[in-house]
Amino acid sequence: MHTFIQRGERFTWNNQFEEAEKMLKPYVKTNARCAHAFSSIMNAKSGMSGSVAHRNETIELLSQAQDVIKSLNSDDKVRAYIKETLELNAKAKELNEQDMKDGKLPDIMHEKTKSLLEFKERHVKLPRLETPIEEWTDKQLLDNYKIDLRIATSEITLWRGITQLQNASPLKGAYNLRKAWKGFQSLLKELESEAEKHNKGQANAILYHKDVHEMVLVGVGIFYYLLSVLPATITKLLEFIGFKSEREVGIEYLEHVACERGPRSITAILMLSINYLFIPSALEDKTVALSQFK
Repeated sequence: MHTFIQRGERFTWNNQFEEAEKMLKPYVKTNARCAHAFSSIMNAKSGMSGSVAHRNETIELLSQAQDVIKSLNSDDKVRAYIKETLELNAKAKELNEQDMKDGKLPDIMHEKTKSLLEFKERHVKLPRLETPIEEWTDKQLLDNYKIDLRIATSEITLWRGITQLQNASPLKGAYNLRKAWKGFQSLLKELESEAEKHNKGQANAILYHKDVHEMVLVGVGIFYYLLSVLPATITKLLEFIGFKSEREVGIEYLEHVACERGPRSITAILMLSINYLFIPSALEDKTVALSQFK
C-alpha cells in the first residue's frame, strides 16, 4: 500500500536523512503518509542527538501530519490521496527495481529475502485481501486507505506521547500514550470483528490488506510487550487506567510482523532484538533466544 513510503523510511533507517527529506518533502502538505514519514526523520535525529530543539520540531511535524489527515474529510479527498499514493508507489517500484539491478537495495528491504526469523505457524488468524491493489474496487480502496489513515493517527499520537515524555511533559505524554493505545485497541477489535464476519460467510465483511494487519499488530504488540517489562507496581497502575500487559501475545504479534517483510517489519525486528538480546525472560532458553538474531 505504501511502497513509496517504505523507500523513504529505508533511507531514514540507514541514516540517509538528506535522501529521505529530498524524497518526501515535496508531498508533505498533500500526502498524509508522506507527512508522517517526514516527521520520522526528525524523530530519528532527536533520538540520536537528545536535542530538545529536535524533539520540539518532531512534535511540530507530527502535528502537521495530523492536520493533513484531518483535511481528508470526504471520500473525494481520500480518493485524490489514494490516486497520488498509487502514482508514487509506481514511481518507487521502478526506483527499487533499478536499485536491485545496481545492488543498492539492502537485504532487509528485499521482498524475496528470507525472513530473519524462521517462519512458524502463529495464532494470528486474520483473512487478507489477496487481490492485487491495481485490481481493487473503489470500495476496497476506500475501506483500506481510510483505516490506514486511522492507523497513522494512532502512530502519530504514540510518537507524540513518547516525545513529550522525553521532553519532561509527563501529563501530556501519558495522555497521548493512552489515546494511542485506545486507538490501536479499537483497530484490532475492528479487524477481529471483520474476520469473524468473513469466517461466517457474511457478504458485508471487509477484507483488509496485510499491511493494515501488520501496522495494527505492531502497534498493539509494542504496547503489550513494553508494559510487560516495566516494574510490577507501574504495570498495575497502567492497567488500572486502561492499558493491558500480555507479553507472549505481544511477542507473537511482533514476530508475525517481522516475518512478513512489510512496512513495519523493521520496527518489529528492532523490538524483538531488544527482547531477545537485552531483556530475555528468566525462564527462557538463552541459546534459542540468541539464535533468532545470530
